[in-house]
Amino acid sequence: MLRLLAFSDSLFTGDPESGTAGDLSPEGLTLVAKSKSPIDKPLLIVGYEVSGSVAIFEINKIDSNDDDSDDD
Repeated sequence: MLRLLAFSDSLFTGDPESGTAGDLSPEGLTLVAKSKSPIDKPLLIVGYEVSGSVAIFEINKIDSNDDDSDDD
């Protein structure tokens, strides 16, 4: 069960130097549980409508004691 979600990073899959736009317009999302994953880690599979591509992202556990904020 997911208890804490946190934004980790943004990802641009294109290559500006070669003029590719990368994955465009995410349309379908599928979560794969750790128990059903081929790499024994939860996965997020994203289907992109415009680019016609599919991306697979590994979901990592974040230690809730880690605090990256600069509130000092």
